[in-house]
Amino acid sequence: MESSATQAAHTAPPIQPPCDDGLLNGVQAVWEDWRGIAHAHMHLLGLEAQRAGESLSAILKYGLLIGMLLFGAWLALAVALVWWLTDFGCAPPLALLLVALLNSMGVIRYSAALRRRSQYLRFPATMRSLQKNGQPPEQKELF
Repeated sequence: MESSATQAAHTAPPIQPPCDDGLLNGVQAVWEDWRGIAHAHMHLLGLEAQRAGESLSAILKYGLLIGMLLFGAWLALAVALVWWLTDFGCAPPLALLLVALLNSMGVIRYSAALRRRSQYLRFPATMRSLQKNGQPPEQKELF
């Protein structure tokens, strides 16, 4: 015969580790808060991306209009310069040639500046940091 203490030990339910429902509920609440915050931030990011796209579109449109207006003003200045040169006795074809040469010098100057600045479109420092052995990757000319 087994003693009553031994029999009680065999029939007693197994001991379960204490479960703190308060801690579990707290962790779940924090998780839900994080999800809500992440969702709110992603929604804000989407709205700001939409606004940035609309702003970029407007900036490009305004830039195009400004460029057209500047082209008209530049053309008027070129015509005035040709007219002024012809008033001083310069032949009209020569006056047109001088204005064309002046414009060409401006094109050459700003084309060189454009070429110099275009190298930064390739993120050179980032590319160098990503290369092993510090060797730059092969790069093709953009312009």
